[in-house]
Amino acid sequence: METTEAMQGAVENGVLPKRLPQVNDACWNLMMMCWKNRESIEMENVIYELNLIKCSCPDTLMPSDRLKPFG
Repeated sequence: METTEAMQGAVENGVLPKRLPQVNDACWNLMMMCWKNRESIEMENVIYELNLIKCSCPDTLMPSDRLKPFG
């Protein structure tokens, strides 16, 4: 079974993960934008977008709600 931890592991290994059913459209679209622009992405923009998503969808499960920080 896929988990958010498996998604994170895939990304850390340079593999685009499968979308999990609990990942909302806004979060998935942000993830795809980050994936496509991973060489030049500005983290401040990503954090801003995540905050907008959390404010507009407070009841929706986002992977970042359960992920440990990368690194």
